[in-house]
Amino acid sequence: MKLVNSDAVFRVLRETGEVRRPRQSRCCERSRSACKVLATGDAQINASAPAGKHMFQDMRGAPDGASHEADLCIIGGGTAGLALARLMIGKPFKVIVLESGGFKSEWPTQSLYQGESVGQQYEALEANRSRFLGGSSNCWGGWCRIFDEQDFEARDWVPNSGWPITKAQLDPYYVKARDVLEVGQAPFDEAYWREKLAPEGIDLMQLAGSDVQTVINQFSPPTRMGIRYRKEIEAATNVHVHLNANVVDIATGAEAKGVTELKVVTLGGKTATVRARAYVLACGGIENARLLLASNGTQPAGLGNDNDVVGRYFMDHPRISSLSFRMQDQKRYRRVYDHTLALTRRRLSVAHLKMAAHFAPTLEVQRQKGLLNSRTYVTAHYHGELTGGYARLRRMRQMLRDGRRFGLPLRRLAKYAIAGAPAAIAMAPDAVVGLYDNIINPERKDREFTFETVIEPVPNPQSRVTLGEAKDALGMNVARVDWRLTDWRLTSQDRDNFIQSVSMVNGALRERGVVTSMNNGRSGDPAEMWEKDVQWCWHHMGTTRMHENPKQGVVDQHCKVHGVANLFIAGSSVFPTVSSDTPTLTLVALALRLGEHLTGVLGSVAL
Repeated sequence: MKLVNSDAVFRVLRETGEVRRPRQSRCCERSRSACKVLATGDAQINASAPAGKHMFQDMRGAPDGASHEADLCIIGGGTAGLALARLMIGKPFKVIVLESGGFKSEWPTQSLYQGESVGQQYEALEANRSRFLGGSSNCWGGWCRIFDEQDFEARDWVPNSGWPITKAQLDPYYVKARDVLEVGQAPFDEAYWREKLAPEGIDLMQLAGSDVQTVINQFSPPTRMGIRYRKEIEAATNVHVHLNANVVDIATGAEAKGVTELKVVTLGGKTATVRARAYVLACGGIENARLLLASNGTQPAGLGNDNDVVGRYFMDHPRISSLSFRMQDQKRYRRVYDHTLALTRRRLSVAHLKMAAHFAPTLEVQRQKGLLNSRTYVTAHYHGELTGGYARLRRMRQMLRDGRRFGLPLRRLAKYAIAGAPAAIAMAPDAVVGLYDNIINPERKDREFTFETVIEPVPNPQSRVTLGEAKDALGMNVARVDWRLTDWRLTSQDRDNFIQSVSMVNGALRERGVVTSMNNGRSGDPAEMWEKDVQWCWHHMGTTRMHENPKQGVVDQHCKVHGVANLFIAGSSVFPTVSSDTPTLTLVALALRLGEHLTGVLGSVAL
């Protein structure tokens, strides 16, 4: 891969007056000796830290109006940001990471995620992300899979498809990403896993000759990036992490050809500026677009938004439950295919590797029938689970869990508990039986299952993130998410993709006698379920998509913002298409690829 010469890039920027190589930071001496935040996440400062030891710094305890300079500034200490920062350890240049939160979730910071949802029904924006060190790796389930080669290709049946890079170009970084996420290097090959499972008395379904295949997922522990790599980053001599540091503006010169500095604030009102030779925006699929749109001092439509692409193509993976059935020979198949086991500590472990399986149309069938990718799971149901009372109780439990995870005030948690009390009382008799059923979970029990299907959405420019009129506590306009699914060629392509995919899975399994129909009074008809029960997967993607044409994308193949010489973007917001699989492994691979590119761009000369 050819790397851009750093001197050439920054010479152009200096000639246009957009940016200069920074001087030694005025705060450099202080940063070498200062300020370790206690693990409890409060603002207390350890002023006796030894000189030369670079540590995490809490901006709430720093002087107001401080100025910092570096070779590279990473905005966001989440999965992509920390993967990139870790790669930079030991490199001959200074790196600053700006993280909005601390070491744990705190509601005042988490509430900065509050926004508006105006399209397809969607979860509250403050309840589906984590705004503290490690980002959404803190609420990640650990699912990992490499995208298929076809996912990167331009498909004539998928509007706006095609990546400017191939899977082969990303493969070396997938290997490294698997190490970062502690997944291991076992293949995803069906034959490999069939052999591994045999001694356990477990098998993968024989689907040869059908339109569907078994697809393997593997699991990270999951890796909580802020916990797992905190000590490693803390010990680095060239990486500085500033906590509770919120970037509210990306400033540029008069022609917006390069970033000149970042405006950083705390919730308490302290300010700072950060200047660097290169900047990486790594705040997630919603916030990346929000910050670009809000940085409109030079470009009224937002930084990097000359062609009105920033924020467009917002995607999540639609998720729908449908047909009910019973599974034959549960002992043989359930442990590997049952989604409910994979979501718990009972997930299947073989030779110290954790895995699960699902069904998908073969790549050949996708091409022949004009389908996008999808994955269909088998989902077990437990005693009383399909009743209305159980659904209310489950929702209350989810809200309480999210409340603890995101640091919601106690009064709000109490409100959730009180609201769910009647359902809890009414469900008490069933709850005892259900608790036994869940804990003991006999494999031989004749259990009810449904299909749960996750589809790859069609990239839709009308599905987008914009700025709302309301302001957050920092004075920034909140994000407005208008999630839309796609109508194309006078049909609902996303809907048709779901219906065809689950119907093919259902047909293939019934033909082989693996599943049998149920008469339970709930049709579970795919068309009906699409109309009333489309859920999501909390994957925020596509809003700063990668494309070589600035009119169709925000960043180029190196994740550099078109027209802005020293601004790059990391994370799933750069995905042009999103497959049907979890994005974490791919976004880490892209972050590592970007890190290698930036190493060449910045050269070997430090400040």
